[in-house]
Amino acid sequence: MEYFHRGSSSILDTLSDKKHSPDFAYARNHYLGSRLRIVCWIFILLSPFWALFDHLLLPAEPLPELRLARLFFFGSLIVILLLSHWRLFARHQTLLAAMLLLSPACFYAYLLFVTAPFELPELGNYQFIPFLLVATLSIFPLTLLESLLVGCLVIIVQLYSFYVDATPTAYLIQQLWLLCALLVMALTANHFHLNLLLRLYRQATHDQLTGLLNRHALLDLMDSQEQNESRGHPMGIMLIDLDHFKKINDTYGHAVGDEVLRRFADLLRTHQKPTDRIARYGGEEFLLIRDVGNINALHAQADAIRKATSTLSIQDFEGNAVQCTVSIGVAITGPERPLNRTIQAADEALYAAKRAGRNQVKSADDPQLAIGTH
Repeated sequence: MEYFHRGSSSILDTLSDKKHSPDFAYARNHYLGSRLRIVCWIFILLSPFWALFDHLLLPAEPLPELRLARLFFFGSLIVILLLSHWRLFARHQTLLAAMLLLSPACFYAYLLFVTAPFELPELGNYQFIPFLLVATLSIFPLTLLESLLVGCLVIIVQLYSFYVDATPTAYLIQQLWLLCALLVMALTANHFHLNLLLRLYRQATHDQLTGLLNRHALLDLMDSQEQNESRGHPMGIMLIDLDHFKKINDTYGHAVGDEVLRRFADLLRTHQKPTDRIARYGGEEFLLIRDVGNINALHAQADAIRKATSTLSIQDFEGNAVQCTVSIGVAITGPERPLNRTIQAADEALYAAKRAGRNQVKSADDPQLAIGTH
């Protein structure tokens, strides 16, 4: 379902990703992936300097074990970097970001464990790592719950450092307070970051009048949908056109015409399945894409939309009823019919429905088939 109907985002929209549409999730993962790779490269480039600190500041006894831990940490960064480019992980960049942030935390915890029996200089136990990781949270457009979970895990590591550290309690409490304060600031940055991303996504991909996806966003969506189809998942295509819409504008005015478009968009949402994508394709045309290409279910859904449209209760400014109907063309993708050709086939079926008298559903595979008549 679309992320917005109309209006702006709120704290609930940045708290978790439950209200985010699959389309926004795809955009967020793409954006998150680019930042993930940059931060990953920064950590990779800094690792040799951290290894140098091991030799300069730590006792010789634990160094062999720390070299292995360092290699494991460095290897985990390489794996995360490679996975971020892998198509199978394109939708799981949040998980990779959490792994990226927790890898140094795990290294830090292991370092504390190995060096616990030794007296170390202040920098020797890498006390800056938890603060660095919490600050790094603000770089990513994570939800508040995602950031809070990672931040709490880092705080647990910091509490473990207190357990093995002989530093006075007052100083440890001060460190914990600073870490928690930094986490609150990171959460605040995450909220504004994700909120801004949501607003920009809304403006760039959604039609202002109806709140549905616009044509530009649909063209981007087509690529990912075609990837699904290439893995053997056909899609159902429904192209819908409001009948005599120009006459509605000419008779009742554009304000009433806009209200018809808004009300019809709301109607489409009520008939939308969880995997459906709906866009205002242009003017009074709308496009619905189903991830599952079942022709019988597609016909049934199209006919339900057709019947519901004819019963819409819309009035002009003088209280006169505004009657509207739709013509619909449906088609299914297949090995010989990619998505763009399927949309064209649905468009041809749509105009067959109009030529047959409108207020009908026609199939691209059988232009003579009409589900419902006047």
